[in-house]
Amino acid sequence: YTLVLTQNGNVYAFGRCVFGETGLGYDMGNEYTPKRISALSNVVSISAESGYAAAVTSNGKVYTWGINYNGRLGLNQFDNYESHVPTLVSGISNVASIELGQNHVLALCKDGTIYAWGKNYYGQYGDGADLYSYTPKKINTITGVIQISASEESSYAITNNGNLYTWGCNCCNELGDGSGDEYRYLPKRIAKKPVVVDGTADFVDRLYEVALGRKADNEGFYYWYWKLCDYEASAAEVAQGFIFSQEFKNKNYNYKQYVSTLYRTMFGRNADNAGLDGWVSDMQNGM
Repeated sequence: YTLVLTQNGNVYAFGRCVFGETGLGYDMGNEYTPKRISALSNVVSISAESGYAAAVTSNGKVYTWGINYNGRLGLNQFDNYESHVPTLVSGISNVASIELGQNHVLALCKDGTIYAWGKNYYGQYGDGADLYSYTPKKINTITGVIQISASEESSYAITNNGNLYTWGCNCCNELGDGSGDEYRYLPKRIAKKPVVVDGTADFVDRLYEVALGRKADNEGFYYWYWKLCDYEASAAEVAQGFIFSQEFKNKNYNYKQYVSTLYRTMFGRNADNAGLDGWVSDMQNGM
């Protein structure tokens, strides 16, 4: 299913509905075209996950709907409870945005504080414990937050001084702290560059230094880093991106310099004489 937030604050839903997650008043059915959720207006933030959804209105109120696994609707109900229309969540106000994990919720208030509820098995709340809450719980371990995000079992926040904090499940190193720990119950500030766990950051840095002869800028570094981490490009494709870039072309290398740089970029070593001479000869002959 899909939710769409329009510029005038209305929310539309369409797609498959099994637990009331479209918020249109029924539990099971399909909407083949967008249909407005009449119970909502003046919405400024929405988030949708498998089986449930949430919205924040301009007056800072939170509404949730769908199925209540692990208390994730924040309505003080048990797991199998379903809400087929947006229902006001009590105990929280002045909310700016909301993010849904698989079974936990983060809400960012306008004063920079965070509330959490739902599943907390891996410490997704960031409160130092693993106890679940079926209603919004204020998290006192981090303040000054300007942006939040929730993945399947992990949580992330950026503070007003530009720092990134992560916490929760780290089974696949998704917290980016290089610790290898299975989980973390408290927010931890992450270094400006991701800590090298699998060599990806080193690889991108080396491409900048070898192919372009300079240090990586932050924007470019993160662009290529996440291309690799998200499996959107292979290492060879990223290397080709550097070689075919306008910045590389502007260096106006001769054939020998060009081939030598290709060896260091693509293979991580200096060109052997036979390989260097062979490729230079091929280029000179237009091959």
